[in-house]
Amino acid sequence: MEGLNTIEGIPKHFNPKFIDCTRFVKARAKEIRSIQNDLPAVTKNTQALGLPKHMRRRSMSHNVKRLPVRLRRAAEHRMTKSLANANKKTKAKAASRRQKRRPKNLREKFEKRQGDKVWLETHLWHAKRFKMAQQWGYKLPLHPCDKGVRAAYRSTVKHCTIQEISFYEVIEVKGRQENIIESLCQLTCPETGLTLGAEMYLSGQHHGETMLYHKGTFPYGAITKVQFLWQCLTLTDPIKDESTSAAPSADRKLWMWVHPSAFSEVLDAIKVIIESDSIKVNDLRGELLRFRLRGPQATAVVTDAFKVSSIPPKSDTESEGSFWWQDKICQNPNLMTIHEQQSHFWKSLESIQSTTALPSRCVVGLTVRDPRILLPKQRHKVETDPLKADYSLPRCPQPGAQHAVSHIWDGSIRESLGSTMLSTHTINEHRRNLLVPGSELDLGNQESRIPVLLLQSPGVQHDNLATSSHEMVSPLGFGGGWDVVLPKKWGTVFWVGFVFRGARAVGLKESDNTCLHQGQPRLPEEYPDTKSGQEIEENRAKDLEASFLRRPPAKRPNYAKLGFLSPFKCPWDRLLSEWTSKYDLNDNQQLGLNDSQQLGLNDNQQLGLNDSQQLGERNGGATQLLSGLPDFYILRNRAHLRQLRSIFLTAAKNQAGSKGPVVTGGPSSKDLHQLDQRALVWIRVDLLQRGSPEAFSMICLPKPCDLEALNLKKPNPAPEETIKNKFKLDKKQKIGKPKPENKVTLEEKVANANLLELNSRIIIGFVTNGGHVFSRGKGHAVGFCCLPGLLQLVKESVNYVLVRDSKSTKYRFATLTVLE
Repeated sequence: MEGLNTIEGIPKHFNPKFIDCTRFVKARAKEIRSIQNDLPAVTKNTQALGLPKHMRRRSMSHNVKRLPVRLRRAAEHRMTKSLANANKKTKAKAASRRQKRRPKNLREKFEKRQGDKVWLETHLWHAKRFKMAQQWGYKLPLHPCDKGVRAAYRSTVKHCTIQEISFYEVIEVKGRQENIIESLCQLTCPETGLTLGAEMYLSGQHHGETMLYHKGTFPYGAITKVQFLWQCLTLTDPIKDESTSAAPSADRKLWMWVHPSAFSEVLDAIKVIIESDSIKVNDLRGELLRFRLRGPQATAVVTDAFKVSSIPPKSDTESEGSFWWQDKICQNPNLMTIHEQQSHFWKSLESIQSTTALPSRCVVGLTVRDPRILLPKQRHKVETDPLKADYSLPRCPQPGAQHAVSHIWDGSIRESLGSTMLSTHTINEHRRNLLVPGSELDLGNQESRIPVLLLQSPGVQHDNLATSSHEMVSPLGFGGGWDVVLPKKWGTVFWVGFVFRGARAVGLKESDNTCLHQGQPRLPEEYPDTKSGQEIEENRAKDLEASFLRRPPAKRPNYAKLGFLSPFKCPWDRLLSEWTSKYDLNDNQQLGLNDSQQLGLNDNQQLGLNDSQQLGERNGGATQLLSGLPDFYILRNRAHLRQLRSIFLTAAKNQAGSKGPVVTGGPSSKDLHQLDQRALVWIRVDLLQRGSPEAFSMICLPKPCDLEALNLKKPNPAPEETIKNKFKLDKKQKIGKPKPENKVTLEEKVANANLLELNSRIIIGFVTNGGHVFSRGKGHAVGFCCLPGLLQLVKESVNYVLVRDSKSTKYRFATLTVLE
């Protein structure tokens, strides 16, 4: 039939209700066969189906640990094959909240966080381990969180400590040597010691320090103490003998490290005296880093961390890229010779026991390898090998002029070092690709060559601190070590290298404790005749007063009753004013001086406004520089200090009694009659018995009865001060007395009282820093005394004084020593 299907006569457009299974499977037999070949046979041996139904888990499909141990290996193989065939893309894991908040560029974030506070390069390392404080525009480490005061002292005595002092700012003066000396010597005085024009410093083999004053104002107008270093002989000059210095007409560079509190004042003073264009002054803040290593093992730590880099000949480096050492050293045979001599000298230092064996304040220049390549696997203490130690001092190597040469003086080299520095990630990738894990990494010419400078510090000297050889506060060489000068951007890598070799990191607090043991004044806290010293005294007084007022009244010491006019600040002006008014120049009998021993000034040295006017007349404008400066000064004349020191040493020997013969014919105070009365003298006091003096403690003159009690060796010979209740009226006196309109408090009465007459013992000075000294197990302090008070003590031929803390009424006997 037309229009009907030939299959059983069913029309094409008809939708059947059933199919013929045989014919359907036969038509698709080829597809079914391919599916059966691809699918594995489902048998009882299948891992999941081979288990009882109560043990089957859906998690077996992705976690083989859900299967018994005997079935895991086969299931893991099937899972691996299935995942390999799937070729599915895994979805990326969502970032955590911490990762989302982390900035893309940490360096930019840290620069924004600094604000007006400058971070040192090791700030992140210190911030995790130290208490940080904001001072002088920097964020500085104050003390470690472990508060290991004894441990820090033990490291200074037995091993090594390290402190970053990169906050000291550098001024570079460039020009002819004769012009630099002629200009800058106007800010110095040879009476205070060697200045930057001394012959031993001009060659660049030694670094020094000197006190700066405003032009024409000495001994007033002090600015600050600076450390300086002359550039060694020109690198292109031939090697000269050690005694040879550069020609006066040669162009030289001078670096001065200045404390940040007085940097602007020093810079302004230098610009005032430099009139010609032949001298250029550059600000190198942030260009140079400086680490201070102190301790007997400082040399061992430095020699282990610094390995002199090898400089291949020019022929071996022509085919590769250009580096600074190829342009500077390889092309100059003279510099190649200097580099080899420095390498031999540095290896010879591994045998010395301490830095005190080297010349005082010597300078060593090196070109060293990247410290990250030589970093130890774990932290350990580096010490001098006793088998290699050389105990013969005459055989210790002596540095010469060629050993002080360094390429760190070149600004272009310092810039290239920062730009060509390999990242730590790159170095770790090279280390990972080593054939022998743990072997030394060799980067060839790609390794950085870093020029550094090492400045030796002698530490405690015998003449500075000891009243006798067996009564030294600290051992000889205490506080000695090296100062390492590095180019910028290399601070953290070198710092970690020193710490991994056992150097203990310390902060400002530990540095102050070291100054106390050395008998050295802290900068700028113990320079009260400078503007920076006054500012820090005012700020500290405000902080202490605010802390004092935060306490409840019942927990505060009553300083008015204790007789302290200024418990948070040393009143130097008031002390000197009352001494000069009470012991007048014409009243020589009170000091026990005759006409030839008058203590005071000549006709051209008047006090007060007349003095500053005369200074202004001599210097035409120096009066403007003196505005805001104190009208007293610190006695820094070496000759006068030695004379005062000799007087007290003679008195100490005479007081020893049976311990030694009585010394006669010693120096007298007759030569001190031309000194200005408004002078403070740097001194040290050592308590004889108990007690630990603190800052702001008063130093007083003992009475004859006090000395008699001391000679009788009583258990408690020191006197005790009475409470200041004399300003109050007795109960009988109050009866019938009219009440005053303006009530005056006890504090106001004490503040208006006379400083010298307020207590039973006359005050001659104050303590600026004190505490318990571990080396002697006794109280020890340093401070200042007024010159008239010291001469009154000289009159009695004793060096005993009384020290009283601001929170106590008990006096303590102590010996006084004048420090230089």
